[in-house]
Amino acid sequence: MHGQTTFLNWNKERIALERIKSLDPLTHGYMDTPYYVAYSGGKDSDVLRILFELSGVKYDLVHNHTTVDAPETVYYVRSIPGVIISKPEITMWDLIVKRRMPPTRIVRYCSVS
Repeated sequence: MHGQTTFLNWNKERIALERIKSLDPLTHGYMDTPYYVAYSGGKDSDVLRILFELSGVKYDLVHNHTTVDAPETVYYVRSIPGVIISKPEITMWDLIVKRRMPPTRIVRYCSVS
């Protein structure tokens, strides 16, 4: 059973790599810019980062810094070669003061406005 699981996982990886390559915007002329891969620094983002590395396509790995991430996450993201870190003009803490409340599951707000 273990061998079958390994085969199925390898098959999933191969399928994911084929899909990434088949939709490459540069190869197929959809756009003149590479993939934009949003990167949080979490395990799911790492899976995507590794798949994009293995695929061989060009991509930009971009982390949108929230200013409320755990310090360990920030350190980890900074350790990843080639990651572009996008920083907001105003911190979440300043937004909370400006809006007089933190965002909730019901009331959300964008850092741009």
